[in-house]
Amino acid sequence: MIRYRIKLTKSEIEELTILIN
Repeated sequence: MIRYRIKLTKSEIEELTILIN
């Protein structure tokens, strides 16, 4: 679980940042 969260693709990170904004 933790390793999966650490291994985030750039696209997933971008999606998260968009959701935060």
